[in-house]
Amino acid sequence: MATFAYKVRDRTGKIFTGNMEGENRGSVVSRLREMDYFITSVSEKKGNLLFSTQISLLQGIKFRDLTIFYRQFSTMVNAGLTLVNSLDILIEQVENKV
Repeated sequence: MATFAYKVRDRTGKIFTGNMEGENRGSVVSRLREMDYFITSVSEKKGNLLFSTQISLLQGIKFRDLTIFYRQFSTMVNAGLTLVNSLDILIEQVENKV
């Protein structure tokens, strides 16, 4: 299966973008139409989808915020807290939620 990037509008005119896997471009277009979207563009993505998604998620986060997060996370895990507990604590403390 290939991954396709799409840009669509809903009935109110709001624009949505995203990625969808499909056998070909036509199958992706069909699924988007079934979801009642007006299709603006659909194009096949080249490269690693996971990597590009990770990069786009990190674009809105400042380097300083990431540094603080990693330092605090490391300290809590080294102190014996579980990964889940450490992440729960950090989620509560985050000021800049992306």
